Amino acid sequence: MAKIVFTEKEPDWIIFAGAGHLRQLYPGTPIEMIATCKLDDLPATEELFLEGHGSSFNCGDFYDARELAQTLEKRGLKKDHRSLTLMSCDASVLPKIAMLTLTFAEHVIDQLKDLGYDKLTVKGGRGAVVIYPKGRLGVVKPKQRDLSDKLESELKKKFSNEIEHCSLRVKRALVSPTPKELENAADEIATASLLFYEQLSIAFGPLQRKEAKGFQQYF
Repeated sequence: MAKIVFTEKEPDWIIFAGAGHLRQLYPGTPIEMIATCKLDDLPATEELFLEGHGSSFNCGDFYDARELAQTLEKRGLKKDHRSLTLMSCDASVLPKIAMLTLTFAEHVIDQLKDLGYDKLTVKGGRGAVVIYPKGRLGVVKPKQRDLSDKLESELKKKFSNEIEHCSLRVKRALVSPTPKELENAADEIATASLLFYEQLSIAFGPLQRKEAKGFQQYF
């Protein structure tokens, strides 16, 4: 069975909703916080999803790829693990700084390879990652980010009551973020935000990459 790990100390309702949507595609998938997760029970052939807000410089609270790699090793990730997916935005988008020639996802796999993970592949989104209901993935093209941000903001205003409910549920879950509590909250938030994501999917449709080109895989 796959595993979802939150890479933020204080994930918001969007992170929870995404996890809930992944659990609709992979029923029973556990959710854990990266600071306390146990990865030694994750079979090497199962997917590890790292979920948190991000950019071309970070995944959740991790701005240093080496720190992220070392944390995964410390939490027990097996050396023969096969596949890891960064669900944060822009993990496979090259930073707009001339001296930087690698994406964050490339830095992550390089650091993991240095630690002995020689069978691993790492995937990262080539733009803003959206996890829709039933685990369907969308990746907004970087050049469409301003428009997508505007459309998302408008929908958040429309669904402000539902979002407030989801945010309150997150606060309750983070009081004692056990895997069971995280999973229950993610499932509830995925249901409560269904209409928001259905309309977001319609609004973002023309702005997204083709599904097969949304993620870049590194070996």
